Amino acid sequence: MRIEIDKYIVVSDPQCMWIEEKYTGKNGKEYTRRVSGYVRTFKELLENFAEHKIRESTARDVKELLADFADCEKELRKIAEGVER
Repeated sequence: MRIEIDKYIVVSDPQCMWIEEKYTGKNGKEYTRRVSGYVRTFKELLENFAEHKIRESTARDVKELLADFADCEKELRKIAEGVER
């Protein structure tokens, strides 16, 4: 499976699944990096994605962290809806 959803790509092989994120390098070329995975179930994939996003947070207080949680939730919903189609 290879499903592109905005800046994310949900990928799988017969053994596991992961999420890649598209980004533009300093040279202007588009690349991808793995931001979640390698896991066996879709539930684990979304949990791992959320954990990664919160761990990379640069929040300095609870208000900023809650904003990061809200952003993460929006991204998770987009990914889940994109895969369900």
